[in-house]
Amino acid sequence: MSEQTVPRFIPKPTGFSTFSHRLWHIVSLPFRRSVPRLAFVTVVWITTYNVAVRLWKGPDHPINRFQWRRMENAGTLPDELLQKKKTVLDYHKSRFFNQDSAHVSVLAPD
Repeated sequence: MSEQTVPRFIPKPTGFSTFSHRLWHIVSLPFRRSVPRLAFVTVVWITTYNVAVRLWKGPDHPINRFQWRRMENAGTLPDELLQKKKTVLDYHKSRFFNQDSAHVSVLAPD
């Protein structure tokens, strides 16, 4: 009677363990899909933008409309930015309502 041998898989050495290979596969799996990749890129973009504006404009400058409105309601918005708001609003009023452009206060505050 001949003895039957059962084939057995013996992995070849690849330089790293099977556990680390499986762990890397599990960790990298969400990044292979488009939705998590898009979410990750969005978070990186928003963070980079906020840090860059904070370094460029300084800590007292509002980064977005939410901070602008909050600082405006609290009365901590600098006079230069209030003048900028007034200038932009005057410009838009003159463009949309065909008013005389002489009313636009570009250089000096009232």
